[in-house]
Amino acid sequence: MSSKRKIILMIAVLCTALPDIGAGTATPAIALVAKAMPDVNKSLIQMIVSIPSVCLIFFPPVYAALTRYVKKKKLLLLAFILMLAGSIGPTIFNDIYLILACRFIMGCGNGIIMPITIDLIIDMYEGHERQSMLGYAAAVTSIGGILFQVLGGVMGSINWHYCFLATCVSVPCYLFALIFLPDVPIPVSDEGSRKFEVRKCMKPSLLFLGGFMIVWEMMYFVFLTNISLYLVNAGIANAAQVGVITSTVTVGGMIMSVLYGPIVRVFHEKVLPFAYLVTACGFLVICLGHTALVMGMGALLIGIGYGISAPCQLNLASNLIPREYASVATSVCYTARGIGGFVSPLVITAVCAAAGTAQEVFPFRLAAGVLAVFGVLMIVYLRKMRIKINT
Repeated sequence: MSSKRKIILMIAVLCTALPDIGAGTATPAIALVAKAMPDVNKSLIQMIVSIPSVCLIFFPPVYAALTRYVKKKKLLLLAFILMLAGSIGPTIFNDIYLILACRFIMGCGNGIIMPITIDLIIDMYEGHERQSMLGYAAAVTSIGGILFQVLGGVMGSINWHYCFLATCVSVPCYLFALIFLPDVPIPVSDEGSRKFEVRKCMKPSLLFLGGFMIVWEMMYFVFLTNISLYLVNAGIANAAQVGVITSTVTVGGMIMSVLYGPIVRVFHEKVLPFAYLVTACGFLVICLGHTALVMGMGALLIGIGYGISAPCQLNLASNLIPREYASVATSVCYTARGIGGFVSPLVITAVCAAAGTAQEVFPFRLAAGVLAVFGVLMIVYLRKMRIKINT
């Protein structure tokens, strides 16, 4: 393959890594939507943000099954149509239930697009190239998250309907991907069958990794769901400073995602426990800090940990089962992340209630302790698997 063709292929694959996972475009305009619908229950309005993320729990397994019968390029086209319909619909309707239905449609599209990016990388790249591409994809997703939030806020300030259209900025990217991506053949097993063999794809090692990812995402969402209220209520930072602190996580994750390939080639399997422990240190800094600057340093450490762990866990999952079942590994990872993000507020609230403590700094202490313990458990897990992450 010529160098020009390689560059075009790389751009086409990375163009699929720009999905808005549901929160990005709508979050900045939620207050405006609530103001425009004063008679609608606030929990229903908040579901505008949560429904696409909940779809991430259920749809990746459906995607994995579809890959046995439908080519991934056709699935990408289907996802593109679903996302476009789910983005345009809320600009037309004023009924909350119709808007939520559109967000569900968009969530189904997300449930296809997010795992398909990783699948394409696994299909088309090997070794060090795969490592670098996984990192680049995570970085592009981070850039997309920033872009969608900014555009959603700006367009929502004009009219709350318009915030949903911010996702349409990715249309040229998906068109580029559909034009230049090759038609990857439908994978078959060694016996020539397209049917799933549960014993081959649902190995205990993969399910254990899924458990790690559920816990990881639960603890990561402790930061996303609690940091703003904690900093403002404690008088540590104002709203503008909170915005800068939370964006530091994205910046840290983006930088480490770009550097992920070289890092994993040096540290091999040690990089994943390191990511857990660095994130635990980030939460510890937040627990001990009393200034916005220190909080920003803690957020940066959390972003560094996330930027390493996200591509690393996906690559590890793909190495645990036969290559023709890579779609299953990807769907397990994204389903685990969806579950972790969804149950995080519920679990943290229950733990705080059981401990009889206010939900202030305690969730951050809990996250620091849990991630430190699971960082050690990850060392044991990797030794048991005897697998190098850079393979």
